Amino acid sequence: MVFEIPKKVKGIVIQKQGLKPELGEIEVPQLVDGDILVKVEAAPINPVDLASLQGKSIIAHYKYPYIPGKEASGTVVAAKGHKEEQLIGKRVGCIVNNERTLGAYGEYCLTTIKQIMILPNDVDFYTGACSMVDPLAVNMMLRLTQKKNVRAVVNTVGCSQLGMQMSKLFTENKIDVINIVRREEQYRELKEHGLKYVLNQNDEDFWQVFKLLAKELQARVAFDAIGGEFLQELIKNMPKNSTIYISGDLSNQREIKIDIMECLLEHKTITGFSLFHEMQRWQGDKFQEVTHKISKELNDKFHTEIASKIKLNNFQKGLEEYMSEMSFGKTLLVP
Repeated sequence: MVFEIPKKVKGIVIQKQGLKPELGEIEVPQLVDGDILVKVEAAPINPVDLASLQGKSIIAHYKYPYIPGKEASGTVVAAKGHKEEQLIGKRVGCIVNNERTLGAYGEYCLTTIKQIMILPNDVDFYTGACSMVDPLAVNMMLRLTQKKNVRAVVNTVGCSQLGMQMSKLFTENKIDVINIVRREEQYRELKEHGLKYVLNQNDEDFWQVFKLLAKELQARVAFDAIGGEFLQELIKNMPKNSTIYISGDLSNQREIKIDIMECLLEHKTITGFSLFHEMQRWQGDKFQEVTHKISKELNDKFHTEIASKIKLNNFQKGLEEYMSEMSFGKTLLVP
């Protein structure tokens, strides 16, 4: 039986830049060569999605109206292209095609053959929904770290799902991770998991202890998703010859003060880390090679805790739950 592509798709819709999202429906664009249409089963809220879900995105989308959401799991139901059509019926995890209007937070999304992972039989759709963004990010972080030839790094969101995966992967590759958390219960949780270096940023002597430890371990690479005043202090307290990768702005403080002379004299570099930009640098079959390895360890090294599953029509509740306690696990939106 041939699948009939729907004319419209229901989901969370952003009508134009700056507007808050609302439930609605948009037309399904005509498939072009390279398109893969996935019937969505689940889609996580990731930090990269927060701006669009809050109506605060500062970057114009390719086309409006559109359905946001960067990552999903589901079943391929239609495709355009010889290789793409061979995937029809496959269970997949995927990163959506940002140049199309059907993102993850709808009944269907559009992706490409270079942005999907075929899910093993023992991986359900909920786990599969988190199979791409965090696992790919920590693999790329490892690659950047190894290029810098350092034996220790700093992660400012140690109790996040990404942070837990990062600790496992980096430790396996003999790179220490200084994990920074916000609360005492998070500190205890990571120590109970056997993580060696965990610091609570709300301890009175945090920066003093951090500076000494970072210097001792020569942790000359940091990945920061907090931003704001915390980032200012992080830059000051990193060792000489450090590189700080900015991967997010959970503080919502876009502007900070940086001591230019300190960066110059101590040779400190501040740069951005974007999964989607880094992916574009991978040549040939590198993406498929990495995702194939990840797929075999989605229930282990790249396991993701699922905190809750929320229907799309309650997405505001899901957003509030995610914002209130990100470290409990991922919030999934389901059609």
